Amino acid sequence: MFNGVINNSDVLADLETKGYFAIKSFIKPNVIDEISNDVTKNCYSLNENVQNGIYYETQYYFMNLLADSKKCFDFITSSFVMNIVTKYLGDTYRLRALRYYETMSGHVMK
Repeated sequence: MFNGVINNSDVLADLETKGYFAIKSFIKPNVIDEISNDVTKNCYSLNENVQNGIYYETQYYFMNLLADSKKCFDFITSSFVMNIVTKYLGDTYRLRALRYYETMSGHVMK
């Protein structure tokens, strides 16, 4: 899933000092395509018992990312993420991925 090797201590150091860690080309393009396909495959489904997203004006969003994308679930529960989060936040935390957004041309975020 990941491109390259990332040192956990570098991630933690940046989180402590800057509040974020930036990684260029972190997830392989084919994995991004898989996640995108997972959350958009039912975007036009009607009267089906499946997870589907919502279109609102010029935006599409999907609220059940972890329920419908195994790749996203695998990333959120990966040892890479879990190790960093546990070292940064301690033993008590809750990770979640709430929404996937696609914003079309002309959309104005509120």
